Amino acid sequence: MFNYFKLLFTIPSPSRCLEKRVELEEVREAMRLDEECIAHENEKDLECYRRHQKVKQDFISKFQPGDEIWIYNFPDKYWENFMGRKGYVIMRKGKMIGELMIMCN
Repeated sequence: MFNYFKLLFTIPSPSRCLEKRVELEEVREAMRLDEECIAHENEKDLECYRRHQKVKQDFISKFQPGDEIWIYNFPDKYWENFMGRKGYVIMRKGKMIGELMIMCN
């Protein structure tokens, strides 16, 4: 029998779910395309957009020469149980320095 609570208490660190290394410019381009898709029809949307921009800028500001950016993606069992996450992490000398989640369920 599936134990949801066991899965809940074993959520991995994004740094353990690395999928593909990417360059900083690829991340910036993905963020630029994301910005073009956001509609600013009312103040609530605009405020959400501004907060999201700050989160992205904070993530990029942590990047230093020699760091690596990786896409992370939780295993299927987490997505199947509505605990999935995907995003970017900055790794410095094997340690996670920053995380930017771009998808979850």
